[in-house]
Amino acid sequence: MRISVVVATFNRRASLKNLLESLFRQDIEPARMEIIVVIDGSTDGTQDMLGELRSPCSMRVLAQGNAGQAAARNAGWQLASAAVVLFLDDDLECPPNLLSVHLAAHGVSDDCVVVGRIDSSADGRPTLAHDLLRRQLLAWEQRLAQSPELRWPEDAYVSTNCSVSRRLLEVVGGFDPSFYRALEDHDLGLRLWAQSGRFVYEPKAVVQQKYSKASVDAVRDEIWYGRCEVLLGQKYPSSLQHTLLARLAAMGWWRQRLLRLFAAFPASARLVLGVPISLIERIPAPESAMALGRRMLAFWMQATRLRAAVQAMGGWTAFDATFSRRLAVLMYHHVGSARTGTYPDLTVSAETFERQISALARRGYTGISPTDYLSWRLGKSALPSRAVMVTFDDGYADIAQYAFPVLASFGFGSCVFIVTGEIGGTNSWDEARGSATHRLLTREQIGEWQGKVVEFGGHSRTHVSLPSTALRELNEEIAGCRVDMQHLTGLCPVAFAYPYGDFDSRVVAEVRTAFSLAFTAEEGLNYLSTDPHLLRRTMVLPRDSGRVVVLRALLGYSPRDVLLRWRSVATRPVKRLISHLRGAWLDAA
Repeated sequence: MRISVVVATFNRRASLKNLLESLFRQDIEPARMEIIVVIDGSTDGTQDMLGELRSPCSMRVLAQGNAGQAAARNAGWQLASAAVVLFLDDDLECPPNLLSVHLAAHGVSDDCVVVGRIDSSADGRPTLAHDLLRRQLLAWEQRLAQSPELRWPEDAYVSTNCSVSRRLLEVVGGFDPSFYRALEDHDLGLRLWAQSGRFVYEPKAVVQQKYSKASVDAVRDEIWYGRCEVLLGQKYPSSLQHTLLARLAAMGWWRQRLLRLFAAFPASARLVLGVPISLIERIPAPESAMALGRRMLAFWMQATRLRAAVQAMGGWTAFDATFSRRLAVLMYHHVGSARTGTYPDLTVSAETFERQISALARRGYTGISPTDYLSWRLGKSALPSRAVMVTFDDGYADIAQYAFPVLASFGFGSCVFIVTGEIGGTNSWDEARGSATHRLLTREQIGEWQGKVVEFGGHSRTHVSLPSTALRELNEEIAGCRVDMQHLTGLCPVAFAYPYGDFDSRVVAEVRTAFSLAFTAEEGLNYLSTDPHLLRRTMVLPRDSGRVVVLRALLGYSPRDVLLRWRSVATRPVKRLISHLRGAWLDAA
């Protein structure tokens, strides 16, 4: 098997020469390799330097006008004659066994993408940007050292030190030149992953990168990353949730306000962040100052990317509609009269429920369904600026009598999670623990309300705590629930709620195969970057006024409940001291 090495270069004559000389020292026969250098508009004498080199293997040079790395790499692999194509950047140095390791990996698994390791050379430019990159590469390497399985989508890249079957490149069409200066490697990786699904990490394929960019150059690069991240989201809407832009939208309130301020006024970012970063780089600084500098540089890069993305989308309104929507999910159980033998916090009276929904509607909130939310996450539709989701666990019959009519009167969408093995029956899982008996929704009631203001999701077959079940039973509880829901409603269910809020990694993995969304009982807001199978909910209590429910919709929790918990924790030592003194007094008496 032969291998073609493709190097796209722009104005890095000295670095390119160092890379090529390391390739000339490879330990495979020269006949099994070829080198293709694409000069992408260089003006530093690169072509003259290449003319002076004497390569032991076939080396072809193609000079073109500056068209970007994607176009240059396409021109290179299309000239390749070998079955395997290895892409390298021009600032690398290769050990003698690099090509033989890549070839060996392709010999084991044909038509795959082999991802090698990148070590940041100590010879690189000593900047904070270099330090950030080195730490990122080290974190990635440590993660794969623990588990070498590459993950979608964070590892779906065809970047430097990645080799690909030429046949696969022909099938997917290579790089997309629309990604002129950034993310062309991720775009190709997503398409290759969908085509083959075989990305292999090879830790023995190691290259040394001599990073030469100044920190301000790394900040400028973020302009292209911001533009291309928007382009990537438009091309692959399902990838939006995995972008840095989505993570930025989920930052804390103060950090996000500051980030937006610097994004709107880039001169202030250069003054407030750029000046101290430059000072830290120029003087011998302690590690604490270096750590502060890294955080400042990362923040400056984020603000620059955000600004570029907002400009690419035409303004903050369009950006927020795509990336910044947040969703609170309200969790109910019973609506109606409280009954003896039932946990009191599970029942909200009919009058209180109506006041709560009315308060949300007066403040402009719109009730949505899981399907609405999923459609927004996939980039298929818009989400109201003030969206809230009302959910009911277990599917008690009282909600059809008291809750559904209220939701219909306000036009609020909602979701009910059904225990499919008990439809029309009773809450047997709670009865076994001494709870009062409650009737559950019947098939007729489900059919009557489906498609009006109610969407129905799964809540397992028997309401068992899923982490404690064996694998076969787990599949029956989750996949079986999905099949039951399809037979019951005639639709493929979108959402699932974990019984008792209990889950572990095994349960979540099983739910991912059956449902598009899954809800926990953990409090907080949900953002585009939130794991769709670990969505948060806040439980509405009988004592909650309309104002408290509005706060839950705004914050994802009740501040009053948080204060009560803090007070309980803060007074615990005092209570223990009083108890100890009282015991001592009684003993003395």
